[in-house]
Amino acid sequence: MPFQPGFEQPEAEALLAMLAPMEGLAPPLPSPPLPLGWVKSLDSHSLGVFDNKWELWHDPAPGSGRFALLVRGTVPKAGSIIDDLLSVMIPATGKIMGWDYRFAVDTAAGVHLGFALASLVILWDLTDGVLKRLPSLVPPGSEVYIAGHSQGAAIATLIRSYLAHTTAPPVPDCTYKTYTFALPKPGNARYADEFNAEFVNPGMAYRVTNSLDWVPQSPLTLESFTDVNTPNPISVWFTARLFLEPVHLAISALRDAIHLAQVTRHKPQLDHLSQKLNGVPLATASAMGLPTDLPQILPSLDFESCGSPFTLIGRPGMNPNNPHDFFWQHHAAMYYLLLTGGSIPAVAAVAAAAAIVAPDCEPV
Repeated sequence: MPFQPGFEQPEAEALLAMLAPMEGLAPPLPSPPLPLGWVKSLDSHSLGVFDNKWELWHDPAPGSGRFALLVRGTVPKAGSIIDDLLSVMIPATGKIMGWDYRFAVDTAAGVHLGFALASLVILWDLTDGVLKRLPSLVPPGSEVYIAGHSQGAAIATLIRSYLAHTTAPPVPDCTYKTYTFALPKPGNARYADEFNAEFVNPGMAYRVTNSLDWVPQSPLTLESFTDVNTPNPISVWFTARLFLEPVHLAISALRDAIHLAQVTRHKPQLDHLSQKLNGVPLATASAMGLPTDLPQILPSLDFESCGSPFTLIGRPGMNPNNPHDFFWQHHAAMYYLLLTGGSIPAVAAVAAAAAIVAPDCEPV
C-alpha cells in the first residue's frame, strides 16, 4: 500500500523503536520492542571525522516492501560532539570537497555547517554512503522512510532535501516519508520554509518533539535585520537613505561583529576540521582525489526548525538512576514511552534538583 499523507502513529512507533538501539539505552528506560517483520539490511561503518552511522531496514512482508533509512544521533566521541558545535550557517547550495551540493533552491536559504557536512559524508562515502549502497538494496519505485533522532534527525532532514534536489537520484521513482525525533534546528527560516512547502504541505514530513527536551531548542536563534524578508520598512528606508546612514552603519557593524564572534568561537573546531579535510582527508575526499574546501560562513544565527510538529507533553522529573543525566528528556526511549503512553520511571523534580544543587548537604 503506498504511503498515505498524514501522521500515522504506528509508523512513528516503529521508526523510533529501530532508532533507539542506535543511541543506546539510558537506564532505567526500557528498550522499545522492535517492529515485527522488519530486518536490518545494512549497518554502516563509522563514517568520517564525525563518527556518523546510518542503517537501512526492510519490511519484507507481502504487499509492504518498505524500507527505512535511519541516521544515528550524537554519540560520546569528539568528532560527533564537534559536529553539533559547528553551529554556524553556510549557504544551502554550494560546493565542498570538489562536489556540488544542494539542499534548497532559494539562494537565501542557509543550513547548519556541522549537520550539512555530516549529511554529505553519509551521502557521498564511497564505501558505505547512501548514494553508493542504496541502488543495490532498494528496488526502483520503493517506499522509503527517512528518520533520525537528535543529531541524526537534523542529518535525516538534510538528506531528504538533498535527495529531492539531486539530478541523479540513487534509486529512481522512490517515494519518501520523513519522521524526525528531537530535531535540532537544521537551517534558517528560508530553508525551513522551502522544506515545509515541499514536504510538509503534502503531509509527508513530521517532527516529533518532547515539550521538556532542550535539544529541539538549539542552536540558539538570534535574528538580525539582515535575516528579515525584504522589502521591509528598514530595507526601504536604507534604500531611500532617509537620514538613517548612521543607523545603517551601526547595524552593519553589529552584523560584522556577530559574524566575527561566531567565526572566532568556532575557530578551533574549524581549524581542526580544515586539517582533517586538507591534511588528513576524509575517506571520501581521499578516494576521489578531489580538492577539499570549506563553504562560506554566513553572518547569520537565524536557526529555525522544520517539519510538521507532533508535540509530546513531557513528564517532569529526572533520571532516578543518574540525576546528572541532562539528556533524560531527550533519549529516544523516553520519546517512545511518551508516544505510546508507557510508564516512565520518575523521581520528584524538586528532590532531584536539590540533590544536584547541594549534593553534599545533610538533610535538615
